[in-house]
Amino acid sequence: MAARAQLVEEVLRPELAGGAAVLSDRFLASSMAYQGYGGGLPPEDVRLVGRVAVGRLEPDLEIIIDVPVEIGMERIGAKGDRGDRMERKDAEYHRRVREGYLALGRSNPRARLIDGRLSIRQVHERAMEEIEGALR
Repeated sequence: MAARAQLVEEVLRPELAGGAAVLSDRFLASSMAYQGYGGGLPPEDVRLVGRVAVGRLEPDLEIIIDVPVEIGMERIGAKGDRGDRMERKDAEYHRRVREGYLALGRSNPRARLIDGRLSIRQVHERAMEEIEGALR
């Protein structure tokens, strides 16, 4: 959370104050999914700590790319390495993380779910449609 707080203060807030649109690959939902749902911490506690860390900054749009665990693990293996520390966790951990993301997506009206089984091009097109819609 310290890293998130630093990112918000040094990068995000200044960019937003200057009128820029900011695209980030992770924010509080990922902390809640990985440390909360996956890691066993109470997700609401993770959210509360995170909101303090980021000064209650919230994204206008959250895109969740949903990939079934088995497919995700196959993709990690196809990279030719063992992945990072989080990617090396067992399938049950990844199931909890996925369920967390899905729960977060269902409870957040600003979240959009994209089927990650689609081709890279299709996922990109759908994500861009959502981003362009949010910028209008």
